[in-house]
Amino acid sequence: MIMYNTTSELILNLLKEKGKVIQKDIYTKYGIGDSSKVSRVVKKLIDLGIVKRQLIKLNNNNYSYLLIYTPSSYLEVHENHEKDSLLYGEELIRLGICDNISETSTLVAKFSKALKLTKLTEERAKSLVRNYISEIGCTMYTPKTIAAAAIYIACKTSENVQDIRSQDEISEVAGCTSVSIRNIYPKILKTCGIEWELNEWGH
Repeated sequence: MIMYNTTSELILNLLKEKGKVIQKDIYTKYGIGDSSKVSRVVKKLIDLGIVKRQLIKLNNNNYSYLLIYTPSSYLEVHENHEKDSLLYGEELIRLGICDNISETSTLVAKFSKALKLTKLTEERAKSLVRNYISEIGCTMYTPKTIAAAAIYIACKTSENVQDIRSQDEISEVAGCTSVSIRNIYPKILKTCGIEWELNEWGH
């Protein structure tokens, strides 16, 4: 499967390529995420020992953080390099998955508000997102498509008739196609262990 580019992946790739990057340049110059998201990812990378951060003075007399890519420092503090290389990879994957869940859940909240859904249905959709991405990890579907499909399932299984929305209604708000929703929602149902007669589901 193909993992779409998350903020953490893009930042890691940028650091690998450049070696050193001014932190604020990540979102102002390279257009990756925003200030808060970059800060969150950078903090995790620092905690893992993948990145070191130094406060430096810029040409305009302002100060900023310089990020230095130092993946070897993570392994140097351990004796069993082979074992910790695997742990290092798992941490990167976990970081990417957490980033995916956060981004997709934010879209669920945004779309739910636009569709005027109840909080219960919104939370059910977020739960589906967490369970699906945590289980699958990598996915070929975009965050907005996963969010839209999760909302569709949450609406379809809601006991509140006021929360029922069609695939067309949801896809219009989410900016994806109803075909995309139809392609992924059975996979979410199966992954999350929800038994439902798919032929009973309309559009």
